[in-house]
Amino acid sequence: MRQRHPNVAWIDAIKFRNRVVHAYHGIDWSIVWDTATLDAPKLRRQVIEILDQEYPSGSTAPPEEPAT
Repeated sequence: MRQRHPNVAWIDAIKFRNRVVHAYHGIDWSIVWDTATLDAPKLRRQVIEILDQEYPSGSTAPPEEPAT
């Protein structure tokens, strides 16, 4: 998935999640706010685009993996 959609900030999302889960009391809430109001809407749009590409026409079948 990450290779097929390199424009998504996968690593940033993983780092953010890890920071929130493991350092809850040391969180800078202004960063959380910026992430929720600026980054999350962009990520939402990207996820919608990915779902449209991976599952066209509302199909629920998983996409075929590219041949190697």
